Amino acid sequence: MIIKKIALTLTIFTGLFFIAPALQAAGDSELIPFNNQRFIALNAGPAKAAAGSFATARFYVNTPDPLKTVSAVTTKSVGKAFLFSLLLPGSGQYYLGYKNSAAVFLGLEAFCWLGLWANASYGAYLTTEYQTYAVQHAGVQKQGKNRRYWSDIGKYDDIYAFNQKREQERNFADLYDENTQNYWKWDSHVNRLDYDGKRLHANAVDARDVYFQLAVVVNHLAGAIHALFMARKQNSRKKRASWNWQLKTYGFTPGRRYLGFRLSKIF
Repeated sequence: MIIKKIALTLTIFTGLFFIAPALQAAGDSELIPFNNQRFIALNAGPAKAAAGSFATARFYVNTPDPLKTVSAVTTKSVGKAFLFSLLLPGSGQYYLGYKNSAAVFLGLEAFCWLGLWANASYGAYLTTEYQTYAVQHAGVQKQGKNRRYWSDIGKYDDIYAFNQKREQERNFADLYDENTQNYWKWDSHVNRLDYDGKRLHANAVDARDVYFQLAVVVNHLAGAIHALFMARKQNSRKKRASWNWQLKTYGFTPGRRYLGFRLSKIF
């Protein structure tokens, strides 16, 4: 691809120097240097200028500088765009200049983390609530208890009923020492069932944390992949050949201005 571009540039430049002298010899054109580039200026006839001076209206075609085989087209790093959005969704899109997309991914990131924090806070509140309920209605010592203990006390009215069942099952490893630290005895069967419902609800809320965590991961991956494809698309569009034209007047020499039609191709 680069070889083709170099060949095209050299062909245009070579043709320029063959065509320009012929036009100059005919007296109806000249080769004009401008901004380190060359133009073929075709005489379109005299035009009256301001302050009584004369200007010549000329049309010219822009040809690339022979030392610049490829136009200076700014492209964005695909790797940076991918990495930025992988670390912080939306930052890669912002790097590419897509501010609306950046706001969407960053907003989703904030929403996911806010949802995770809110759900975790609510789960912690419910956990404290059912544990306090057990202290009030079953005489439980709250400190130093694991999840198994909080589950067991919701299935048996007291520690003695629990140990008796374990002995019948010959499951002596799960027996609780019948002391003050492990003791519980519900004041009513209804309150035990009410407690167990509160515990199960709190556990269900805690389990929803994984959905918010998964949403965070998906948003990072989606943002990174989106930034990668947008960077490739943007770079491809910038590298694709395109034609541009302008109609302007330029002053190459004092007192003389030229009306120019500028036709350029970007590679």
